[in-house]
Amino acid sequence: MRGFFVLLIFSLLLSSCTSEPVQKLEKQGGKKGLFSLGEKTISVTAYVVGSREVPLVIHETGKTEAVDRFEVKASSVGTIQKIYVEEGAQVNPGDPLIKFNDELTKLRLAKAQAEAHEAEAGLENVRYLQQNKDALVADGKMSQVEAEGLDERTNLYQAILERAKVETTLYERTGEMEQVNSPIAGTAVRHQVSEGSSVSADQLLLEVVRLDPIRFVFTVSEDSMAALSNAKEVAIRFPAFLGQEFHGEVVSVGSEVKGGGGEAKIQIANPDRVLKTELSGEVTIQTELKKKILPIPEASIVHGDRTDYVFKIEGTQAKKTAIELGEAFNGQPTVRKGIREGEMIAASVEDLKDGMTVEVKSNEK
Repeated sequence: MRGFFVLLIFSLLLSSCTSEPVQKLEKQGGKKGLFSLGEKTISVTAYVVGSREVPLVIHETGKTEAVDRFEVKASSVGTIQKIYVEEGAQVNPGDPLIKFNDELTKLRLAKAQAEAHEAEAGLENVRYLQQNKDALVADGKMSQVEAEGLDERTNLYQAILERAKVETTLYERTGEMEQVNSPIAGTAVRHQVSEGSSVSADQLLLEVVRLDPIRFVFTVSEDSMAALSNAKEVAIRFPAFLGQEFHGEVVSVGSEVKGGGGEAKIQIANPDRVLKTELSGEVTIQTELKKKILPIPEASIVHGDRTDYVFKIEGTQAKKTAIELGEAFNGQPTVRKGIREGEMIAASVEDLKDGMTVEVKSNEK
């Protein structure tokens, strides 16, 4: 009987010594009966990345520009005598735009012509003196110093003549520009000039811009350039015209731009001329081509300040992997870079850390 009580007491002591470590081990995910703490295992639902073929839709931003433009610039310093058009006026080919006061130009032309005649007369006189300088010196009608200076006088008159000819040509052309008429139909745009104001050479005075039709210019990626020839529907929206949509057709693709891709142009009918130049907008182009996308669940993404991540499942580990998101499709995120079709990622990133041991409980596709 005494031996029985001794055995009972020994068993109770042994139980109290081993129960606390086992409880601690179970709480930390270990297995009963192990003497070291096990690594925590997280049960996850895996998402198998799959691809879809969807219509290729191009979204780009750009600006409007005139299809044709005529600039009126001053050919020289002068004065504006009359401006025939107001800002925004519609102009037809041949309509007068601006007239310059040519009185000053005429005076300058006359002065240049007189200088040219004077220089020619001077050159003729010097040539006579050069041909007869020896006789003139011998007769005492020309000093030796004067004879030696004939070449210098020739060069001087030649320089005066060349300058006078240039000025004559310039002022003759200026006289031809006394009145400027428009060669195209369009809308007049004035540049802060008024009748009676002085202008400088090459100063832009006014423009005639053709606004119907008008063009929308944008840059498209190299991959999308070929798709533009298969455009089915083109729609352009402008913040300045909320709720309105304008339609057009692609008329030009090419003109490589810095950074890759090319410049494309869409022609838009603009009979009311409501669209002006330099209007910013966004174009959406539906094409007949298809593209492959990799959609993933929003819950699978960790959004960082600069980079987005998913947890790729490799064996029994979750590895934090940087990705580049593409354009969303029907509200679902898509991946452009970082993961491939057929790979598994965690469908939800809650409680996950890089390198954690995971147990896949189910798959989603």
